[in-house]
Amino acid sequence: MKRSNLVHIGAALEKLISESPLQDRMLQHRIKSNWAACAGSLIAQHTQKLWFVRQTLYVEVNSDALKHELQYHRSTLIKNINQQIGQSYIHEIKIV
Repeated sequence: MKRSNLVHIGAALEKLISESPLQDRMLQHRIKSNWAACAGSLIAQHTQKLWFVRQTLYVEVNSDALKHELQYHRSTLIKNINQQIGQSYIHEIKIV
């Protein structure tokens, strides 16, 4: 008997996650886990909090000078984050 509907477990799990609300949570976790690699160690050290509202990343930093500097580098930071996670997920960054 031939089984034509066999699927590898990895592919099945990937499909299940991509079709569920868990995908957003997993991507957000990956961004938080890799924040230092995406933003650099100086920014990571001064980051107080990261949170998400839809596909907007909110970054709270404890330095006014760094906050001002980050306003000018938001597009680069978005590009770095999306490259790190392998897809275009973050569309906007708000520095608070």
